Amino acid sequence: MPLSLTVRASEYSKLEQNQLEVEKNIDGNTGHARCLQQYEKRQQPIFTTGRLAFLLALLATVVTIFDYATRGRIEASPPAPIEPPYRYDEVDPRVRRCGHTPAEARFRGCIFSPVSFAWLPPSCIDAELDDEIRAHPDWVLYADLNKTRTKSEEEWAADESDTWLTNRAHMLHCVYSWRRMHRDLVAGRELHTGLGVRHTKHCSEIIMWQRDPDEIVTGARVIYPGC
Repeated sequence: MPLSLTVRASEYSKLEQNQLEVEKNIDGNTGHARCLQQYEKRQQPIFTTGRLAFLLALLATVVTIFDYATRGRIEASPPAPIEPPYRYDEVDPRVRRCGHTPAEARFRGCIFSPVSFAWLPPSCIDAELDDEIRAHPDWVLYADLNKTRTKSEEEWAADESDTWLTNRAHMLHCVYSWRRMHRDLVAGRELHTGLGVRHTKHCSEIIMWQRDPDEIVTGARVIYPGC
């Protein structure tokens, strides 16, 4: 029995001594350097692969952000404005005109329209609306800003001197011009070039004015638009 215990103790002592020698070698400078070299060799491919994966992910992120920002700028850009079919006093050569003076207009068979302030070909005249505005009590033409003298339509159409309108009469012109535009569009008739977008914008501003309706600030210039 004691022999058995002695053997085990001896084996235990040898095992403990061997373990100490191994630990001593590991803790020594030579052992530590060898372990560090082996660790670095194992980790080097991992570090290289990790860096490459990180760079690829970073590049993909940059490309995605740039693509999104570019598409955002393109989509946010306002569309090009669409020209209306009737631009203000800019027409192609095929339209009918009445010249540049009342004499030329009469020679070409044109008629004066008080609604439009214009000499127009007969096919472009809305006689019903012209007669309606002529009969309106607020439709009065003046020869000067002080309203010292009224003018007839014939004198106005002769285009030899200035003609003036009150704000009230000016608004009548705008309202009747819009009625004429609607009637022409519904009937499929071409609009004369005086009824352009700029004229509509001008009339909308006139109607929204907060001014004395009897004040005179606007001249009624005779025009010779195309149609």
